[in-house]
Amino acid sequence: LIISDRHGFPYVHIETDFKIPSRMGEHLDLTLLLTRIGRSSLSVVIVGHLGGVERLRARLVTAMTSLETQRAIDSGNRFRKAYPKDESTEEVTFLMGKAYEKAEKWKDAAGIYERYTGNAKTPSGQIEAYVRLATVRVKLGEEKGAGTALARAMDTYKQRKGQLDDSGKYFAAKARYMQGERILAEFEAVKIEGDIKQLKDRLKKKGELLKKAAETLKAQADRPTIA
Repeated sequence: LIISDRHGFPYVHIETDFKIPSRMGEHLDLTLLLTRIGRSSLSVVIVGHLGGVERLRARLVTAMTSLETQRAIDSGNRFRKAYPKDESTEEVTFLMGKAYEKAEKWKDAAGIYERYTGNAKTPSGQIEAYVRLATVRVKLGEEKGAGTALARAMDTYKQRKGQLDDSGKYFAAKARYMQGERILAEFEAVKIEGDIKQLKDRLKKKGELLKKAAETLKAQADRPTIA
């Protein structure tokens, strides 16, 4: 309940599975998992466990509503707008992007990732955002935008590779691999069949693409393995 903004978060669905009986006096550890972010709702799972053994699992859906109209409110980036100066704001927003991506809401995820690339606190976070942005842009059919995001991921790697943690190195390697895949797809798209007069040009183009793909994938393979 947020009184100042007149917003509420009522539960609209709750279900619980009790796996093992618990006794009075036992203290369970609870783990909260965010499983989905919708435009006006959140889905969470609460797991109760003791000694590493799961006792219960509850699934809940809560909706953000107006206390005045009782209607659902689009939550999405409201956290970012409400708390623009909070240190955790961008990280929370980035997690929302991941949830949108998992839910296959590609456009929502792309919007968040694109903003995060300019606000990430670390180069590793920035590279991850660029790679995730490229991934969702491919899903949206925005091939040019995906290529641009991957190029920027590699630019960040080249400029700040000494500052990367293991996550940053992983996503840099993934960016290079995705670039190689895209070049190979372009190679396959160039057909040998066609006007015999242009055959030489087509063969030359395929040769250039194959060389570029080999160089790109070799650079990715030569990168040190992350422990």
